[in-house]
Amino acid sequence: MRRIVLPMLAVVIAVAVAAVFLRAPSTRAHFAAEASAMMPIAEMHAKIDPAKLPVDDFEDQALVFTAKQKE
Repeated sequence: MRRIVLPMLAVVIAVAVAAVFLRAPSTRAHFAAEASAMMPIAEMHAKIDPAKLPVDDFEDQALVFTAKQKE
């Protein structure tokens, strides 16, 4: 029984690995196509109007978590 099971298991694993590796280049090409269709970062920064950005107010907590001084 083991003479049949081990080679069949090897065949199943080989087919699974082959399926993954044969499918991988098409997905990489798909991501490359999406990346090239994106707007360049420099153009995105040029379109930003600083007056339209929200103002974030936050409290300065530098003194809240001070380290204890060693004596």
